[in-house]
Amino acid sequence: MKNIALLFSVGLNLLLIAGLLYLVHTLGGFSYMLYKMKNRGATGVYELRKNVFEVMPKDTGAIVLVGNSLTQGCEWSELLDRPIKNRGIAGEMTEGLLARLSTITEMKPSRLFLMTGVNDLIYTGSAEVLENYQKILDQIKSQSPHTEVFVQSLLPVNSTVRSTNISNEAILEVNKGIEKLAIERQMTYLNLHQLLVDENGLLASKFTFDGVHITGEAYLLWKNVIVDYLGEGLE
Repeated sequence: MKNIALLFSVGLNLLLIAGLLYLVHTLGGFSYMLYKMKNRGATGVYELRKNVFEVMPKDTGAIVLVGNSLTQGCEWSELLDRPIKNRGIAGEMTEGLLARLSTITEMKPSRLFLMTGVNDLIYTGSAEVLENYQKILDQIKSQSPHTEVFVQSLLPVNSTVRSTNISNEAILEVNKGIEKLAIERQMTYLNLHQLLVDENGLLASKFTFDGVHITGEAYLLWKNVIVDYLGEGLE
């Protein structure tokens, strides 16, 4: 009986190891997983999109939206019916934005709408996010002083729809901090959080499929906020 139990245990462990190796393979292999761990979850797709932005025409005076997948996920030019530079990258964190910010400021945007920081909260707290946010705002102000900057609040999440590993309390702390940073720099703070939050302080389930990313209806609410700050020329 002991030999049977031992063989069963060995067989089960081999199956588990084989399953783990298969999972690693389907996720891109050990080197890719190590790359993601080293870069706090950032993927090769992130690097590709960042690289593409580096070679794009640097039209001056453009309206630019900057952020993570929440920004990237919308066809802003179509939604707003005017030229918009979408510089959102899925998986972006404040540190990543700092590293590529000069490719944005060298365009000397007329208006820049910024939303970043929620991905950081998977790995760190609000203090580090706000420290990087201060650097971001100061760099924009220094490198493109005539750009009108609109600091957009982080959106809530809903971990009852899907586990997000992000705290809504931390989101509120960041929002309070970035509002203060914006006011100190005479930048406009836009509270998008209040549009999408439910009575329990969560991202309303009707606005999300996965607890983080938002629906088309939510983008329409977002549009209704920023449309008043786009300046002349909106159809």
